[in-house]
This record gives sequence, structure tokens and C-alpha cells, in this order.
Amino acid sequence: MRCFLSLLAASGALFGATSLFAVERGASYDDVLGEKGTPLGSLNAGSTQILKYSDQEIRLEGGVVTSIRAVQKSPAAPARMPSPTAKPRAPQAAPAAVSELRWTDSFPEAITMAKEQDRQVFMFFTGSDWCGWCKRLDDEVLSTPEFARYAAEKLVLLKVDFPKKVQQPDDLKAQNQALAKRFRVAGYPTVIVFSSTGKRLADLGYQPGGPEPFVNSLAALK
Repeated sequence: MRCFLSLLAASGALFGATSLFAVERGASYDDVLGEKGTPLGSLNAGSTQILKYSDQEIRLEGGVVTSIRAVQKSPAAPARMPSPTAKPRAPQAAPAAVSELRWTDSFPEAITMAKEQDRQVFMFFTGSDWCGWCKRLDDEVLSTPEFARYAAEKLVLLKVDFPKKVQQPDDLKAQNQALAKRFRVAGYPTVIVFSSTGKRLADLGYQPGGPEPFVNSLAALK
């Protein structure tokens, strides 16, 4: 287990004292991408840039956030009533058991899922195609049934990957670089666990002994 400097102390004015998830004035373009992911659209005029998200419009001047405007969500359309002549659908079979864990590479998606499901975020910084210790952690712990059972009930899995042979989209690379800078990641593998409310709970790395001691360390974070 490796310890890093406190995120709140390092982030200063860019992040609120009560949450890891707020973009504020003074943040950089990379900070916004790391926080909210790829925008739905953007407008550019000289040094002015407006990033449009489902909940916010963020204005930047010279690459620095100067204003944030909340976007009102449109009310959901009413459900369509079935036609009186429509034939009833046959009952669907229950979905098959999940055969493997679901990882996301989107930080905003992981945050949303954690809040909705009241789970911890398991953020795995890795070099998947070159880092030997990352591969050992994956093989000895993250790919085991013991970890899968625990994660399926307790965790949202977020992979922040820095491969050397696999080409990534530019927005994903920008997000991952911003996250590594923001969380002060100095080596791989690094696992950062935080609560659904943004409280940083632990910094973990490879440890021998297989899944049991690793899962026990996660269970102790309650």
C-alpha cells in the first residue's frame, strides 16, 4: 500500500472542500475533461470556448474556466400507452448470470453509477500491455472469482489505462492524463478507492497473497 498527498490539499481552489466531483472557475481544460469527460458539443471563437454537457455549459477563456451555467433538463416524455389491438408480448427469460466484471473507462460514468448505486469507486491506474506488476495484480486478484463476487456487490470498476501498443482516442488519453495528474499517481499499478460521496478511502497497489488479503483490505474500508 502506498500513500499519496491529500487530494483536497493538492487541488486548492479547483475543487470544493466537500466533494471531488465539482468543476469550478479557474479549472483548466484538462481538469474539465478529467472531471466530466468528452462534452456533447463545443463552440470555439478565438480564445473563448464553450463546452456543452447534459447538465452544464462551461465557458473557458484561454483554456481556463471563467463561468459555469446549469442546464435545465427537459421533462421526460409520458409513457406511450399500448394499443388496444396490440398483441401481448411473450414473457422474457431472466437474463443470464454475469460471466465477467464490467469495467468502465469513463470517470463521469463511474461517478454517476457510484452515486446511483451507493457504491465505492475502484479506480485502477495501469499500463495494461507493458507493466509487469499490473499484469500480476490483474491475474492474481482482479480476474479471480473471489474479487468478482465482492466487486459485483460493492464496487464500480474504473480502469485508467496507459498502454504503449494500443491506440486510444484523444479524449480518453486527455482524461487519463488529467486523472493521473489530479490524483498524483507516481507509478503503476495504483488503485484509489473513494466513496460515492467523493471521500478518498485508500490507495492500494500490488500485494502478494492472492485475492483474499486484497478483498479483506477493501472490506475493511467501511
